[in-house]
Amino acid sequence: MISRNPPNSAPVRQFSVWPYFVTCGLLAVLGLVFVIAWWPPEYIEKSDLVKISGKIAKVSIRDDLSDSSAGAIMPGLTSIYFTLEDMPGEFRYPHTRPQYLKVRDYTAVAIDVWVDPAEKAAGQVVTIWQIREHNPNDKPGDETFVSYEDIVERLSRTARSMVRVGSWLLAGAAALLAIGLFTTFINRRRIAHTS
Repeated sequence: MISRNPPNSAPVRQFSVWPYFVTCGLLAVLGLVFVIAWWPPEYIEKSDLVKISGKIAKVSIRDDLSDSSAGAIMPGLTSIYFTLEDMPGEFRYPHTRPQYLKVRDYTAVAIDVWVDPAEKAAGQVVTIWQIREHNPNDKPGDETFVSYEDIVERLSRTARSMVRVGSWLLAGAAALLAIGLFTTFINRRRIAHTS
């Protein structure tokens, strides 16, 4: 920047403004990612789900990043996959669902699952929206049951929390932008007064 100070005058001390604008930009991008990625979607209606029942043939735990068992020890990044006897395809219970550890560690013998029929028809891995265990070895009341309402409530609560975090990040970005603009104004006034 070309100095506007008179000859032989001491340079005007200016406040640094770039940290405000850089941090503002980072917070704004991060805040938008949180808001856009976690904005609560329209969940499938319970009445649109179909019930599928069967004996459990296999249970596997795979991490959601590599779709392998490599990260299966990290419950925050994994999903449970059920295959049923005489039933093609897999049924997925993600870590974001309630009672994940109970479903993973204690669900056995046979299950009812409620799923999106469109996913089933497409031959995809089918996401579970409600699950009920049938295990004659369990005491009454100990069988796994996670309702559609519990799942939607958990997903909605998580989404609202993440959107709230994104909103706070955007508010912080706006505050830093205001501070940066005000500091720029102060710097220009200081230069103008010494011209």
